[in-house]
Amino acid sequence: MRAPLGQRGLTLVELLVAALMGSIVLGAVVQLLVVSSRHYARTETLAQMQEQADVAIRFLRDDARMAGHWGALRDAAVIKGGARADDPNPAGLALPARCAPRFTTDLLRAVEVRTTTDAWGCRVTARTDSHALALRYASAEAFAPQANRLQLVGDTEAARLTLRAQTPDASIPGAGIRDLAVRGYYVAPSSTVFPDQPVLRRMTLNALTSGPRYIDEEITPGVEVFRIAAHIDLDGDSVADTIVPAGHPALGRLDAMGAATHQPIALTLAVVVRSETARWRGVGAHTFEASDETLHFPDDGYLRVMSIATVRMRNARVRL
Repeated sequence: MRAPLGQRGLTLVELLVAALMGSIVLGAVVQLLVVSSRHYARTETLAQMQEQADVAIRFLRDDARMAGHWGALRDAAVIKGGARADDPNPAGLALPARCAPRFTTDLLRAVEVRTTTDAWGCRVTARTDSHALALRYASAEAFAPQANRLQLVGDTEAARLTLRAQTPDASIPGAGIRDLAVRGYYVAPSSTVFPDQPVLRRMTLNALTSGPRYIDEEITPGVEVFRIAAHIDLDGDSVADTIVPAGHPALGRLDAMGAATHQPIALTLAVVVRSETARWRGVGAHTFEASDETLHFPDDGYLRVMSIATVRMRNARVRL
């Protein structure tokens, strides 16, 4: 005798069909959650990377803007003790041994755009596919004289680089003492804090009781590529005529005193930051436009972002 329609149970076939449909729906939901979770993780990772890239650019931009600032002076050629074409240390100063003397005293070249750090003579390990930037300037604020600290003592007419500054005559216009700032930016292949991650590093002139020293500090982990393009004036009219990359012959031309004949008056700075892990294979290749250069990266599992900025030198009287 058959049971009434409302009391009849499910057959085995019906149970199997229901289970199969449930599995399909559950699988779709799980897949949607996985995709959503991966998308959220990727969005969060990209946001963090972009913040890292922006931090790196801020450090570079703030330093680059100051390059060539010499306090009350407009011309580094009147600073005694700075490097000359035939002598990197004419004042015989006790300079930091970690780098070549000219890296510290080459005040006639406030900005050095390089393809490598080799010319610095510093003991550093740098990636060969990234550029290097050296910047020199006087501190924005005045300081008291301090022994064993590289300082610029002068006024509106002349100055000298010294380790034994004396209080200048306050009656002379523009008289004062400023610290010498020397910074060198480069990309190292591996961070000491995050192993296997490339990192933007900075050599910074500092002072200890025993004398001036260079501190090699990490600025931003994850920076894989650092690129620089220089805006230069070719005809002396204080207008940026062309943009050239690091290593361009125009950047290496020096006059009889050792000053750059085409000193950069502005810089375009670009950094590419990559993700900490290579878990993102399949996102596609990356292409970035950095000034007049196109950077290509393969689909190797890393996410990448770029930050770029153009900075005019503080003392450059130019129209960009």
